Amino acid sequence: MNSHLTFITGEGAWFGERSDRVLIIGNDQLGAKVAEKLFLTGFDVTLAGAAANGAVRALPMAQPISIKGFVDRFEVEFTSDKGRFTERFGRIVNACGAQLKSKASEVGLVDSTKSPESLPMEEQRTELGGQLDQVITLSRFEELLKNGYAPHPDFGKWFHVSFLCGLSGESDPSTFSQVLNCVEKLASFDRVQPYVFTKNLKVAASGLERRYRTSRQSGALFFKFDDEGPEFQLTEAGWTILFTDPLLNLDMELKSNLIIVDEHKTPYYQPAVSAAIQSSPAYQPFSSPDSMRFPGVLTPKAGIYAVGSSRGVYDEDLINTDIDSLITALQMGGAGGTQQPSAFVDEFKCAICLTCLRMCPHGAIGFGTKAIIDPQSCQSCGICIAECPMKAIQFESPALTLGGQIEAALAGRGAKTVAAFLCAKSAAEVYSQIAADLPDYVAPVIVNCAGSVGPEEILKALTCGAAAVLVAGCYKGNCASIYGTTLAEERIKSLNSTLTDAGIDPEKVQLVRVAANTNDRLKQAILELCGQC
Repeated sequence: MNSHLTFITGEGAWFGERSDRVLIIGNDQLGAKVAEKLFLTGFDVTLAGAAANGAVRALPMAQPISIKGFVDRFEVEFTSDKGRFTERFGRIVNACGAQLKSKASEVGLVDSTKSPESLPMEEQRTELGGQLDQVITLSRFEELLKNGYAPHPDFGKWFHVSFLCGLSGESDPSTFSQVLNCVEKLASFDRVQPYVFTKNLKVAASGLERRYRTSRQSGALFFKFDDEGPEFQLTEAGWTILFTDPLLNLDMELKSNLIIVDEHKTPYYQPAVSAAIQSSPAYQPFSSPDSMRFPGVLTPKAGIYAVGSSRGVYDEDLINTDIDSLITALQMGGAGGTQQPSAFVDEFKCAICLTCLRMCPHGAIGFGTKAIIDPQSCQSCGICIAECPMKAIQFESPALTLGGQIEAALAGRGAKTVAAFLCAKSAAEVYSQIAADLPDYVAPVIVNCAGSVGPEEILKALTCGAAAVLVAGCYKGNCASIYGTTLAEERIKSLNSTLTDAGIDPEKVQLVRVAANTNDRLKQAILELCGQC
């Protein structure tokens, strides 16, 4: 059985009493930093997977292998060197750091065989100061400088340090900030010349453009390539960098004492967190989608938060902002669920087929003698209602029943009516801006998510008199229910043969993806359908 399945002994029995404890899942200094700040703010904090600072309770050898339950009532199973054990928490924070992979091989270089940070400082200085063929990663060199490493030029010579940033793949502002950290530190040493070779230079972060210009004025040399970048040649004397100066168009070569290579950054994958959020395969290895629908540290599941690399944030200043946002979210105490009534399950119809659990993007469903929906976690998207094969799920409020809304919207309409199912978070807002410019035979039906519109609702609209049907949802990556609009699109495609057999042109049922600023797109889609009526 999958670890994300939540079994409940009875409705309302969510693993006993509420818990105010906060679990921080970490694997490095980030987890310790988050745990310490929350502890100092007054939270009951446990840090798993990393050593903690001060009085913070830590389980450094423990890793979560299963997260069950819902906000305020999570049950977490751990494995450790002492075996398995289970504890309860109210909130969970994924604060795992980033995994780093050197880009050296991608540009034709080979990393040093030794790891300088594992050596005593005197050996580090000898290793880095006495070798010309030294290639190390950016994070490794930054740590060395923080620990007191100083380059030692030979008498009468200069010490050349070359940074490779964004020559392979995309770079990011946090990586360039690391480069500037090193360049700024090197500026304090005599006869040390830094160079930066780049293709994709990202300065879209606070103060980064200013620091870049200051570094240039301080003597750092930057070479930005549009196409072919530098080549690297290994000789007995060490690595030589061969390149054509982008501005002067002159062939040049540089014998560098040190070559500092940037790295790919990916979040440390935390399988227990991903398993707890059913929609996570859509945005793994992150714990939260890169979407404006999930601002700050929120994830699709209420009570689970993502900080730093677990949501694609690597810049130190932005990580500090994440921690502040997390503290605010925890202090507010809100579960993050919708203000609308949640869905409920008819126990006499529920076959415990697990369809609703598999399809819920918010991980809001558990099971006992029937499917049970946690009201604090439910976002009222309606996907479970559309997907339930037994029609065992409905909204608590009859006013939200989609069948009734369709009947009311089409009552008394003419034969040319276009039924427009509009996502409340995108298309409905656009429709309100263009309604005055549309024919009066458009019948809007506001839905919480396009994913709530199933084949039954489309066919009902047609049998209630609609000449055509439009489902208007969100762009991919901007859906508050992750894959709601994608589900609606797949259902429409599956209806083609049914509509054809019924003598209805499949082209009269369409889906359009819109955003709040795409008025023309929705208007055109509606008018095109009106023209077919």
